[in-house]
Amino acid sequence: MPASVTSLRLRARLFAAVLAVWLAGPAPAAAPAGAALTDIKEIRSLSPEKAGEALPVVVRGVVTRVTFYELFLQEGPDAIFVWQEVRNPDVRVGDYVEVTGFSHSGHLFPIVRCSDIRRLGTRPLPEPQILPYAELATGRGDSQWVEVSGIVATVVVKPDGLLTLRMLYDGALLRVELNALDPARTARLLGAHVRLRGVVNGFKSPQRRLIEPVLGVDGSPGTVWIEQPGPLDIFALPLSSAAALGGPGGTAAYREMVHVAGTVTRQLSPQLVFLRDEAHSLEVRLAEPATVHIGDQIEAVGFAEMGIIQPVLNNARLKRRGPGEPPLPRRIREVADLLDLRNEADLVTIEGELRDLSRRNDGYVMILTQGGQSFNVEVGAAAVTTSADLPPIGSRLAVTGICQIERLTPPDLNLVVAPASVRIHLRSMDELAVLSRPSWWTPARLLALVAVLSLFALGALGWILTLNRRVQAQTRIILGNARKQATLEERNRIAREFHDTLEQQLAGATILLDAIDTAMADQPQRARDNLQTARAMLRHSLDDAQQAVANLRNNDLFEREFVPLIEDAVQARLAGTGIPVDFHTEGAWPELDSMVKQHLLRMVQESVTNAVKHATPGRITVSLRAVAGTIEMEVADDGCGFVVQDQLRPGTHEFGLIGLQERAEKIGARLTIRSAPRQGTTVRVALPLDAAFSAA
Repeated sequence: MPASVTSLRLRARLFAAVLAVWLAGPAPAAAPAGAALTDIKEIRSLSPEKAGEALPVVVRGVVTRVTFYELFLQEGPDAIFVWQEVRNPDVRVGDYVEVTGFSHSGHLFPIVRCSDIRRLGTRPLPEPQILPYAELATGRGDSQWVEVSGIVATVVVKPDGLLTLRMLYDGALLRVELNALDPARTARLLGAHVRLRGVVNGFKSPQRRLIEPVLGVDGSPGTVWIEQPGPLDIFALPLSSAAALGGPGGTAAYREMVHVAGTVTRQLSPQLVFLRDEAHSLEVRLAEPATVHIGDQIEAVGFAEMGIIQPVLNNARLKRRGPGEPPLPRRIREVADLLDLRNEADLVTIEGELRDLSRRNDGYVMILTQGGQSFNVEVGAAAVTTSADLPPIGSRLAVTGICQIERLTPPDLNLVVAPASVRIHLRSMDELAVLSRPSWWTPARLLALVAVLSLFALGALGWILTLNRRVQAQTRIILGNARKQATLEERNRIAREFHDTLEQQLAGATILLDAIDTAMADQPQRARDNLQTARAMLRHSLDDAQQAVANLRNNDLFEREFVPLIEDAVQARLAGTGIPVDFHTEGAWPELDSMVKQHLLRMVQESVTNAVKHATPGRITVSLRAVAGTIEMEVADDGCGFVVQDQLRPGTHEFGLIGLQERAEKIGARLTIRSAPRQGTTVRVALPLDAAFSAA
């Protein structure tokens, strides 16, 4: 082996060892023998959290695979991965060893971090398991010694001399890492039927899932059997036509290496080429990137497999014979003809009208229609410089590209399926020709015009609604002024009547009672007490009458804001009683009609007066709320309460409650009285705002 290759391999192994030590952290001390785990199955059954506690381990088994830092150990049916933090260079495959170390959570199953390896002798390798690919892919075969058989589809020789194979195994491609073979055997691996024995490992995700299984084979005797060597020159294989791949009458079976030749119709990516072989076309998926040109004459060697409905050539290698004439596309007249199986993977041209255009993944998708049927056209984003390169919706287009079936019909009674929809892949925008552009009146412009007209209509409607609201507001102002004038005249009339009648009568009654008090001789103390009470009541009546006259005379009383008006009236009524009052307000109160203000004020005053006279309350609460198109007033006390139905029966002469009902009906409000003996009383008035502006 050249010195440069040896030096490179040594440097790579040294880097891998340093990286392994860095990832694993400092090595723990030697395990205490008495508490060590000795059963491989028991170690692998530990939870990741438990295994991560670095439990002491002492296990024995046969070495099935060993690298610079890896060691796989198997005892009976159980196997485990050992990280060689301390390496014994004398250990080989087939040695029977004792490993001392600590458990580790690993990335899929728990593993062992080795602190010492002691060679005890040699033993035969265990009988290999034969597991299906599904078992390998789930990770259940992890670290097991297995045997697989299949066909080598790809061979990659790494700079350090190791080989990476992809072999067709159990309907899937299995990755194999193989130590260097002699050049003669390596040259015949591609396409060879092989039988391999090795240890299963794989690529894992941070979520402890197996991404891809990998079979590690050291290449020693008893691990590699080439049962049918591959050809020395794969391009010396007999030529097969694209039409002959697969099927009962085909000359090449699936999963076998075949050799085809033809003309390049398109290359859509570095590893996807389409060729035409006489009257048939074929999709060729390359094992390695390559560059060809349209019209090139090429040969391709790969493995025939079934695509969605037609054969494809997988893991293929190309050989260019030379340039040639670009092939002509197959002209398609109707969309239904696209579903012909002869068009699969072939170069076709067809016309249609562009109905939709959208960006998906790494390209653009256009939906074209013709005769009421539609098909998709795809072009890569790299082929579109700017969005201006894309045709407008409604254009009539001619497209030339590779036709591929994307969906099949459900099977019929004979279990036969057929193409249901296709897509056409364009290599560049040069393969799209605009035959005619849409009318200026596109759907977008029509929609914009409708939007503008709708805005004008909405503006006009808004102006009409605004004007209507202004008219209604002015009407309310005029009606309010008229009602205010009538109310003022009525207040003045009542004020005059109170002044000329009730006030004078109450004043005279007070003077008369004072005279009686001084003249009474019999039972003077009792008479004096009664007369004092009468005097207090009459003076209270006099105060009420004088206050009523003052309120009626005051033209500006109901021009005040409603909430302060209520608060002042309640405070005035409770002055001298010693009864505390709480006020609660909520919301922004609108400007109310003066008549409504008057009725609401009187209802609050009557409710407070009733509480003072009859309930002996300890506290009164007045709540004013303006919410959800309604104004609400509530007067609540914690007094003795009463039975509401008893007080509202005919003949009870409860004029205060009756007055409340009449005022509520007058302004269109809803009156609710809740009370019960020893549970206080709540008077609630709810008035819709529209009634507050229209009440007489």
